[in-house]
Amino acid sequence: MTKPSMLKLSLLGAFLSLGAFAANDPQAKTLKENAEFVEKAAMASKQQVTLSELAIQQSTNPAVKQVAQQVITDHQAAFDKLKTISASKGWSLPFASIGTGITSTSGSATPGTSDVSGKSESGSMKSESGSTAQKYDTQAKRAAEDVSGDVKAAGEEVATASKKAGDQAAADVNKAADQASASAKKAGDEMTHGQPTIASTKEYEKASQKLQKRYDELTKLSGEKFDKEYLSDVASNNMKAIKLVEKQSKSGWDSDLTTWASETLPTLRHHEELIKGAREDLKTNRPSM
Repeated sequence: MTKPSMLKLSLLGAFLSLGAFAANDPQAKTLKENAEFVEKAAMASKQQVTLSELAIQQSTNPAVKQVAQQVITDHQAAFDKLKTISASKGWSLPFASIGTGITSTSGSATPGTSDVSGKSESGSMKSESGSTAQKYDTQAKRAAEDVSGDVKAAGEEVATASKKAGDQAAADVNKAADQASASAKKAGDEMTHGQPTIASTKEYEKASQKLQKRYDELTKLSGEKFDKEYLSDVASNNMKAIKLVEKQSKSGWDSDLTTWASETLPTLRHHEELIKGAREDLKTNRPSM
């Protein structure tokens, strides 16, 4: 194999490994999964509390009101614990509180830009991911510079050895060097700016809009119709929350979040039974036609 060919193969391996560096980094993967779980768990509590507050106002059924009050109490407690965990790790949440109705599901926090107390902070998860991102950025840029410099030097040696062959070889190698440099820079940018943040704007806003729409629909209902729709919604949301929390309790990366999930799961199971009982109560006490 000729020297230029060997150099190009070495370059290819260099920038491919740099490109895979961020994607395969265990710490980045762990942070991303933790962030996604915290955001989904917080939003689940927001959904349940928001709809249950409405049920307290609009329902006249004692069983339904009992379910609503229990859901509010338990989810508020779970959210407070989650907020404490997040604060201890320097993470932000989508909102500072969940028990104030739904004038706006965005709460007092702007997604991805504020900490748990509501104070403005540019870039969430700053304490854990900032130093890691800076380290990766420096490593990637140094690698890019080293690759580019070494290969261009090799191209010049090839050109000196043989004018005709060297011109072509130098062009090929310099092209490979430029590609390697670009790939390394891209990897560095991804490492720096691709750190996971809690409360991703796109997903958070989507969930908020969906909750707002459902809230508006329920405000137009009353009596048994409202009760049935409310119980149907909290039952569906509760089932999704159970799956989310159960998965975290079994395979979560963060011990604090795993403990939180294990402690929260029995409460959600209890809600499942309460909701089931209230739905049975509606059928039993339905007025005869």
